[in-house]
Order: sequence, then C-alpha cells, then structure tokens
Amino acid sequence: MAIRELKKNKTVLSWFEKGFTCESNYLKINYFTHALDEAPDYKEALYQRGLAYHELKRFEKAVDDFSKILQLNPEDFFAWYSRGIAFKMLGQFEEAVRDFTRALEIDPAHFDSFLYRGLAYYAMEKCEEAITDFSVIINQNENCVTAYINRGAAYDSISDYKKALNDYQRAIALDTNAYHVFHNRGITYFNLGEYTRAISDLTKAISLDPENDKSYYYRGIIYQFQNEYQAALDDLSIAIELNPDNSDAFLARGTINLNLEDYHGSLIDFTKVIEKTEKNSQAYCQRGQCYFFLENFYEALIDLDAAIDINPHDPEAYYFRGATLKQLGQEHDALNDIDKAVEMDPESKSIPDALEILNQDSNERIEKPGPEELAGRIIDLENEIKRLGRLYSGILSRIAGIV
Repeated sequence: MAIRELKKNKTVLSWFEKGFTCESNYLKINYFTHALDEAPDYKEALYQRGLAYHELKRFEKAVDDFSKILQLNPEDFFAWYSRGIAFKMLGQFEEAVRDFTRALEIDPAHFDSFLYRGLAYYAMEKCEEAITDFSVIINQNENCVTAYINRGAAYDSISDYKKALNDYQRAIALDTNAYHVFHNRGITYFNLGEYTRAISDLTKAISLDPENDKSYYYRGIIYQFQNEYQAALDDLSIAIELNPDNSDAFLARGTINLNLEDYHGSLIDFTKVIEKTEKNSQAYCQRGQCYFFLENFYEALIDLDAAIDINPHDPEAYYFRGATLKQLGQEHDALNDIDKAVEMDPESKSIPDALEILNQDSNERIEKPGPEELAGRIIDLENEIKRLGRLYSGILSRIAGIV
C-alpha cells in the first residue's frame, strides 16, 4: 500500500512540475488537471490551474478552483484575493468586495486588496468607499501613482474636480508618462469647460498611447463643442478605426454629419449604433431626422416611433414625429405630438405656435384654426424643426477612464 501511494505521489508531482514549468496556459491546465485527477485536494494545483484559467480570461473556471481551495481552507488569503479579482473581471462587484474584505481581515496590510476593492466600489458607483480605499494606500505610500489616478477618477465622478486635479497633478509629478493621468485630467478639464487644456492633455495621452481609441473620441467631442467639425470628424474616425465597437464614436460622428447636412453619411453611422446597441433612443431619433430631411417619411416615422418607445420623454422625438406625421397627412396626430413636446419642454422657443395651440380647448384645437391656417402653422413648425436639426449638437456620454 505504501509503495502504491509513493508511486501515486510521484505521478502527481510529475504532472504538477510539468504544469508549473511550461509556458502555455492551455498545457498548464492540462497538466494540473492530470495532477488533480490523482489528488483532488491538492491545493497548489488548484491554485495554479485557477491562475492559468485567469490568464485565459476563463474567470468562471478560476472562481471554481479558488472556491474549492476555500472549502479546504477558509483562511487561505490568496484564494480570497484571487477569487475577488476573478469576480471583479466577471462584473460581479458585490462578490468581489466581499472577497477582498475577507482577504483584508486576514492580511490588513495587503494594499492590492485595497486597490481592487476600491475599483470594485468605483464600478458600483460607491465613490466615497472607493476614495477611502485609495486613500489608505496613499497614506501608506505617497508614491503610488495608480492610487492617485484612481482616487482622482473617483473624485471626478462626484464632481469634486479640484481634488481630482490635485490627485492627477501628484500622479504626473511621479510619472510624466502615465497615459491614464493625462487622459483623465483632459476629461476633467472638459467638464470644467477648459477646452484648451483638455485638448492639450488628451493630445499628450494620444502621444503616450496612440492605439487607445478613447482619447481620440473625447478630443473629437471637444472639437465638436468648439464647432471645429473637421478636426472632430478626423478624431472620431480614428477612434472608430481603432475600435469598430465604439458606438459612442459612431453616434458623435453621425451627429456632426447631421449638423453638416450629410444625411447619407449620418444614416450609415446611426445604423451602426443601432446594430451595436439594442435600445439607443438618440440613434433612432437622429436617424429618423435623417430620413425626414431626405423626405423618406415612412422610414422616419418608424425610427421616431422606436425612439419614443425607448424613451417616451424625449421632446425632440415628438417634435420630429409631429412634422413627419404632417407630411403623411395626419395633421391632428401631428399637433398631438407637438403638444406633448411642448408639455415636456415648456420653455422652448423653437415652436412659436405650439404653446398657443396647446392652451386652447381640445375641441377648439380641432375646429380652430381652419384647415388652411392649421396646415400653414404646421409648415412653420416643420421649417423651424429643420433649422433645429441643422444646429443640433450631440450629448456627451461620459465614461470614466479609471484604470
């Protein structure tokens, strides 16, 4: 019996050694699995296989292996920490926070656990908790660039821009080549309306990491706000080339082309957004506007209906659907949509006759004015809407650049 166990142990160790010394994560998993077939409770093999799964982004499998270790030893610090990272990568942030907290109970001085717990808190939009964790690291190590960058991003998210800028400045003083600092600070300057500084920082970020689409995207947005449309289009096109899945860049480029009355170009971009995101009311609304200006009124109506189904509180969609319905001969429905738009946006001066019509009794609204006057009013509304469409500028959907 003892000889049989000795041979078994040698076999297990042989498989483990092969897995530990090879470079391929696929082979590592194979070798460690052979070892675990012989010794299912071999914690080191479970841990190493879990790490290999993690490297291959097979995070569910990594969670399984680290969980088995914790069943064998609930006090295993590295299993809690490693499983926490796997949960974070899966987007299971509450589970990640729980595991990092347990790891810190075992080793209260493990700063990486504070860092990753802070990142998980940030992802949960618990910015105050994130700031607390990043501050713990900074209090113990004033030279931790990563902690300053991430705390700055958390301050940024709660609109405490002064503290965000202070943290970014400290990070830059420690590392003048940290891409994320310049990227994040550029967005902060944008939020403060300091466009020149924002462009300068984003340009620096691009020089440090020319393959990162986000900096091109944000610089393009700022150029758009400054009405530098060609520069904006250039940056957004680069962002799309670098990352064809960047639906925000397609949406922004489509909006600029809509402003420039390139309706066919806009159609292509808004269609890309709709293909990539299931329910983007802005893309449907603006594609509907393109169809409207191209006088494809049935297609416009379909898109504007979709925009309102997704977001029934968008006055612009009602304005344009009202004009579209008029073109299709549905004047009363058109006025109903204008009424809804004015109700949502009573301060708007864009539809001069809508408030007057809205204030009338519903029966009077049908009987007064007469058909010719009614048609004339809607034509005036339609012309004003066309002017609005040409002036429309996109809305920035800010994405925090946390690392």
